[in-house]
Amino acid sequence: MDIIDIKELETAAITGGSHEQIQIDDNATGFGMEKLFSHFMTEFLTEIVIEDPYIRAHHQYPDAQMQQQQKLNQLKKSLLSHGIEFNWSFHDSLHDREIRFNTGWIVKIGRGLDIYKASDNKFSIGSSDLDLRPCHKTTVDIFHTKSINKTKDDTS
Repeated sequence: MDIIDIKELETAAITGGSHEQIQIDDNATGFGMEKLFSHFMTEFLTEIVIEDPYIRAHHQYPDAQMQQQQKLNQLKKSLLSHGIEFNWSFHDSLHDREIRFNTGWIVKIGRGLDIYKASDNKFSIGSSDLDLRPCHKTTVDIFHTKSINKTKDDTS
C-alpha cells in the first residue's frame, strides 16, 4: 500500500472492518513520519499516546535515562512553543509498541519507532529527512477502535 486513503479507512472504521497493513522492506526509503502519521493529524486530534519501551539507540534518543529526560524536555519546550503539550513516563514492564490517537486510530509498528536505520553521520543523506533514510524490515498495522472485537473482560 503506497498511500493511506484516510476516507477509505474512516468508512471501514464505521462499518467495523478497518485494518490496513504496510509492509516495509529492509533498506526501503520513503517512509518518513509524515507519510506514516499525517493522515491521522486532523482538526479533531487533541492527544497522541506513544507506547514504545525500546527507544534506546543513539539515533532515537541517548542511552542513559537522564540524557533521555533532557532530550524529551527539549522536545517538550519546543512543542509548547507551538501550543502542544507533551508528557512522558517510563514503564519497565511495558513490551508492546503502539501509537494511539484520541480520534480512535491505533498504529502498531512491529519495531516501534525504531524503523529507521542509523545514518552514517550528520551529513549523510537521510540524517535529517526520514523519507530518505533506509528502514529496517517491519510491518505497520493501522486500525480503528471501532473495528476491535472486545473480549468479555473488556466489557465489564
